Amino acid sequence: MPDKNASIQLAGITNLSLMAPVKTGFVDSFDTLTHVARLQQVLATLNGIRLAGREAAVPLSPFPDPVGRFDIVHFFRFAIVPPDAEAQAAGAIRHRLFLSVTFDGGWEPYMRVIWRDLGTLLDLMLCHCEDYPLSHTSSCETYLQWVRRNEVKGGFFYAEAATSVQDQRFMKSLVTPAGPGTPQKFGAAQWQQLARQLPANQLHLIGATALRAIRTFHALKNLFPDNAAGDEGILLRGMNDVLREVRQIGLSVLIAQGDGLRTLYGPVIDWFNRAAPEGAAPLPSSPRINPGDVQGGILSSPTDTTHGALVLLRVTSAPQALEALARWPVSNEASSAEPHRLRLNVALTYAGLKALKLPAARLERLPQEFIDGMDARAGIL
Repeated sequence: MPDKNASIQLAGITNLSLMAPVKTGFVDSFDTLTHVARLQQVLATLNGIRLAGREAAVPLSPFPDPVGRFDIVHFFRFAIVPPDAEAQAAGAIRHRLFLSVTFDGGWEPYMRVIWRDLGTLLDLMLCHCEDYPLSHTSSCETYLQWVRRNEVKGGFFYAEAATSVQDQRFMKSLVTPAGPGTPQKFGAAQWQQLARQLPANQLHLIGATALRAIRTFHALKNLFPDNAAGDEGILLRGMNDVLREVRQIGLSVLIAQGDGLRTLYGPVIDWFNRAAPEGAAPLPSSPRINPGDVQGGILSSPTDTTHGALVLLRVTSAPQALEALARWPVSNEASSAEPHRLRLNVALTYAGLKALKLPAARLERLPQEFIDGMDARAGIL
């Protein structure tokens, strides 16, 4: 069973460490290379793009880091761990991919953000690991289970302060007001408006930096062909994640028609334009909620309550407890709207759910914070 307590926390900041085995053998591509070799090139490419965008660009790129968009990640690092001499002597030549990430809040909400918003970028790296479920084709539960299976149990964790990423950025803004070189998070219309306000020479420099990033992805295209593993799609989705703001503004705005860069990077620009993501799928309609199926007080707060009583119960017989829960007149959202009535609500702890004999597979899907309980987390709360 996955270790539900592998990650460690300090004052609301969580550290997650992961060690996943890298696939052995060769990639199904035009070039003859192993999964480890391709993973090394991907990591070097992404790190080079980050350096060019945040340290080498003049002026500084206004685009945020792909991970920095979400205001929750303090630090992360990927590294490839080779087998030690003893393992190699025994014939084990499997490499492992190590990830250490520090973020705000709990494990469960962070991982759901990662799966939903950053998964296609992580697919570029983690697709080289055994049994990794691609984020765009797997459910959140499946994705989280894979992470749990490959987590490394935390030992000693230190953080300088309990300030969140948003706290740090706010305090930095008090010292250094936001300027044109400060990464921003805008929508497409705001990015296009910003581009129209920039001087032509500055727009040219930003476009040149973007083209260098596109060229590095273009150099990987032969390593990610259109094969049965879906490698080409992994590369294109990851690139579009990294260059989201470039897509929103458009290369036609960043690079003028008469610019010599269009001639120099012609094939690269054509490839980038062909790789544009398809239109976003329409969002599913909001689910219909029957107020009678929701416990009272979940969606609304009764304002006419005058008295209350809290009764603590322990489950000693699962069948009897289930029979009582089925019989009790628990309030629901439909009945809670009725004024001047008694309302009965029921809350269950993790220990209570276990005592009711819920299947282990369902219990494992619960948030780690709920599993730990308020008593164990009193120092954080």
